[in-house]
Amino acid sequence: MNSLIHWLFETEAVKVCPGDSPFWYTSGTIGPYYINTHFLYGSESAANNLLSLIDEALGDHISCPGKISRAVDLQYRENTIFQSVINLFCDYIKKKHPP
Repeated sequence: MNSLIHWLFETEAVKVCPGDSPFWYTSGTIGPYYINTHFLYGSESAANNLLSLIDEALGDHISCPGKISRAVDLQYRENTIFQSVINLFCDYIKKKHPP
């Protein structure tokens, strides 16, 4: 768990509001922090690049899954944060739901 918390801060996924300006959540409530979990893909720019690729790839339903799969696989192999997060979740799932 400590590693996950560290990665949330390392990727700048955790945003803390200024004392006088809370975040408005999509639920319509306010709060002091916001977590962009998709930044655990490695960084904000990496996550935004993936989202752009998805938007672009949606135009061709045949090649879309392959393009996204290749990008995510490459990110998994090259980015230790993303790889570690995926491995952590896979380990958790295996423990909670053994074969």
